[in-house]
Amino acid sequence: RVPKEIADLPNVQPCKLHPHNFSEVFFGGLRVHFQILRFEGCLWIWFGDTPEFGNLTLAMHTPYDVQPSASCILGDSVDNWGEQFAKKLGRRVSQHLYVRCN
Repeated sequence: RVPKEIADLPNVQPCKLHPHNFSEVFFGGLRVHFQILRFEGCLWIWFGDTPEFGNLTLAMHTPYDVQPSASCILGDSVDNWGEQFAKKLGRRVSQHLYVRCN
């Protein structure tokens, strides 16, 4: 018997992923869009003024330092801004943190 629906498959869990999307206007009319996704054990945060992806930075806590470690894993890390932002935000959460900005 072939299942007709995904719900008919054994051990299939419903999706519990709910993105949180919002926009704010800053600095004399600049609209910035935000999207936050919460996964089990990590957060994904995207923000930017255009609907395109920029750098991707990962911040995570380690047993070696109080401050989270961060690294740019996609894009250009010349200015190091994304890494510093991810570290500061990572101190406030106890999860791995992916930050993507443009």
